Amino acid sequence: MATNRLTVNYYLHPTKLQDGTQRVRGRIIYNRQKAEFSTEYSCHAKEWLSKEGEFKKSSYLNEELIKQKGEIFKKKSQLEFEKQGITAKK
Repeated sequence: MATNRLTVNYYLHPTKLQDGTQRVRGRIIYNRQKAEFSTEYSCHAKEWLSKEGEFKKSSYLNEELIKQKGEIFKKKSQLEFEKQGITAKK
């Protein structure tokens, strides 16, 4: 029986914005299918923990990322309950 695994990670997009910051992006992986999305957040690379996928000193922004991740997992549960097909992009 296949496991329907969902992973959500955040990372800094390599392209710098005009102010020198980099956009925080999200990546959803579901059953080895990938979808990426942009968040409204950006920061300098020195303010980002790459391994953890979170801001170094902003607990508020980290909470916002956690809320966003929670919404993704909630949507997955809803789709499973409704017996709808799930992909990384849906």
